[in-house]
Amino acid sequence: APFSHKKPGELRDAFAIGCLRQWAEASAQPVHVISKDGDFHATSDGKVLIHKESIGDALAILFAGDALAPSTLAFLARSTEHLEKLVGENLDDRCFEISEDWEADIEDHRLLRCELLDSEVIEVLDDSVLVEAHAKVELEVDATVHDYDNSPRDSGEYVFLYQNKVRYTATFDARLEVSIKLEGEPSIPVGIDEISVVEPKTFAMGDEAERELLRSWSDDDDAING
Repeated sequence: APFSHKKPGELRDAFAIGCLRQWAEASAQPVHVISKDGDFHATSDGKVLIHKESIGDALAILFAGDALAPSTLAFLARSTEHLEKLVGENLDDRCFEISEDWEADIEDHRLLRCELLDSEVIEVLDDSVLVEAHAKVELEVDATVHDYDNSPRDSGEYVFLYQNKVRYTATFDARLEVSIKLEGEPSIPVGIDEISVVEPKTFAMGDEAERELLRSWSDDDDAING
């Protein structure tokens, strides 16, 4: 543990910082830890927990956020093409589900559109600004799904033999966190450092999704005759 064993309040400090971290992670919101205690500084990562030695330092960040908000949000609005590219890359870490077949094999996914709805500055660091944004994202998912209505079962494996390849298209509400790099004096936004799709954790293609049959098991002579 990073806390000093010489301090009598060690356990209380560890408990307090643990509770703050747990709340911040559950709420997906950073927490400012204001303390001159070096142990609190050591346990703050600058993202989930942000350490400042005084209320004045924390307020300075808030005021800086107000000052930077117009230029930062305008920069983000102008960067839609790059934003869309980064969101598409970030989807590689997401989960995809097909409601008609929970055992479907996801073959591919693509971001078709990312429409930024609103955004706000939630944190200002030394060389970057963290922005929370809400967007509409349209996704296309290709999957191999079982044809439960027409397929016989393999008696040995107890699985459905016939499968179709289907393309699903649906639109989702997404919450993003965007880190925007700052440079210069006074600071100005110059680029997108990092982006994270916070919500949804899972993109489920349900009844509302458009469904296009790409290949049917009936197109495969071996499946029919075998």
